[in-house]
Amino acid sequence: MTAEAKQQERQPIPLVEWVKPYTGSLILGLLCIVVVVTVDVSLPFLFGDFLIDGVLITQANYELLHWITIGGILLFLIKGLFVYGQVYFMAYVGQKVVYDLRSKMYRHLLEMPLGQHVRHKSGSLVSRMTSDIGVIQNAVTAGLTDLVLHSLSLTLIILMLFVLNWRLALISMVILPLAYIAVKGYGGRVRRFSARLQERIAGMTATLQESLEGIRVIKAFRMESERRRRFQEDNDLSFGASMKSVQAMATVTPVVELILVTGMLGVLWFGARSVLEGRMTPGGLVAFLGYLGMITRPVSYLTRSLNLLQQARAAAERVTALLQAPREDVTGGETRLERVEGRVTFERVTFSYIPGKPVLKDVTLEALPGETIALIGPSGAGKSTLVNLIPRFYRPDSGRILIDGVDIQTLDLDSLRRMIGLVPQETLLFGMSIAENIAAGRTWITPERIREAAELANAHEFITNLPNGYETVIGERGATLSGGQRQRIAIARAVAGDPRILILDEATSALDAESEAIVRDALMRATSNRTTFVIAHRLSTILGASKIVVLDQGRIVEVGTHEELMERGRLYPQLYRRQFGQDGAVLSTGLASGEA
Repeated sequence: MTAEAKQQERQPIPLVEWVKPYTGSLILGLLCIVVVVTVDVSLPFLFGDFLIDGVLITQANYELLHWITIGGILLFLIKGLFVYGQVYFMAYVGQKVVYDLRSKMYRHLLEMPLGQHVRHKSGSLVSRMTSDIGVIQNAVTAGLTDLVLHSLSLTLIILMLFVLNWRLALISMVILPLAYIAVKGYGGRVRRFSARLQERIAGMTATLQESLEGIRVIKAFRMESERRRRFQEDNDLSFGASMKSVQAMATVTPVVELILVTGMLGVLWFGARSVLEGRMTPGGLVAFLGYLGMITRPVSYLTRSLNLLQQARAAAERVTALLQAPREDVTGGETRLERVEGRVTFERVTFSYIPGKPVLKDVTLEALPGETIALIGPSGAGKSTLVNLIPRFYRPDSGRILIDGVDIQTLDLDSLRRMIGLVPQETLLFGMSIAENIAAGRTWITPERIREAAELANAHEFITNLPNGYETVIGERGATLSGGQRQRIAIARAVAGDPRILILDEATSALDAESEAIVRDALMRATSNRTTFVIAHRLSTILGASKIVVLDQGRIVEVGTHEELMERGRLYPQLYRRQFGQDGAVLSTGLASGEA
């Protein structure tokens, strides 16, 4: 075992920390458990000592028989009330723990930096929010309850065994260490298999999510067979890991029960001889055997609860690992620019996703207020990376990025991103109303401003023709709208906050001619009087740009207008002829596809 693994073994289960805020409810639940266990443990003594010895054998005591009957009914009535309390309070604690964890995990997912999301499969993150949380909930509501209830039951049962006959109790105790060894031996295996199972489920969830998100591509390229094969592989691995865990759990229960039953039969043999020899009453033997028989239930449930807690520990470690993942660094200054002109300056900026492998190298660039900067270059040149540094999605390794002469690292993050509008290439809308999509959680954006943004984006007319206008709830990812309509809503969303800087990754290449013309007009209106960075996919973008910046292998190699670069440029004329024909049609998708 490695030092890291040993340290992990010594760490307390985080379940304890998560339950702490609800100690009051937990104590009430535990008190209910104490009453329930006390009633259960009193029954063998009540019926063995009082009923058999006091009524049936010693004398026909009808009055005592009546009181035993009434007492039994009252005991079960009391037990029923406290069982309700036990279930309610323990379930309350479990549900609150899950509620807190879900809220905390979701908040943490939103606060994780963009790079963390890129490195983690979304399906794996979803699995931790669903499958792992479900395991933890089961452990708190069922596992913890069983652990306390049956631990207390087992303790009281053993105590009563020694009270009734200490010799037989000593004989009985031989079997408990054997049961403990069996439980401990299989517990570690269950935890390992459970951790492996959760990993397999996460992989399967990731494949499922990829398939659902990419269903159009799957159908277009007839990838159904490949996707089925990949999902089947994940499903097989999940099934194998699940059966390993089930096998370990299924083995430990009968092994423990076999040990207990064998011991019980041995006690029966010695106890019967004690009664025949007059050293023990028949009622005492019946009570003793009743208590001994009751041992099987708490031991069996303790085995199950320990298995649940082992599974929960593996799930809790995965959840904790996610919660300990770094958050987006929002630290910096508290500077807020009173008036933003929109001058953006890159000063010798170098950035790398992987240490030692820079994606941008010593980039120096200035965009004056109102200028449109078209970024062009081969796939992987660093165009998307460059624009992602402006809203501080990533921090440069060296160099500075300034807005109106102020280093963006010294700006308040909310203030910085408020001055920037983003229209991504893949338009993502949320399953809520169009007005809510345009406002994008910015409560300060009024309905009037939403309408103005929609008009500027050429979206107002088609929105008002929808059944509920701006309150129309669109389908998941905007599936109920056309590509051009989604793109125009994305433009309205970008300009609704009246940003001074726009970042556009043009997505008109996937639109029909009519939609493209409308979206292009919307883009031209949106960029008016704003500093705009555009990852160029179309000839019109290049020709209309104030500057064309050519990147290659993370460096700016050429800057100028279209005419200047066609005349004196080296790389630009090659890229231009490769990507654009003389009539402006896209001849190659090499530049329109994604990049670093």
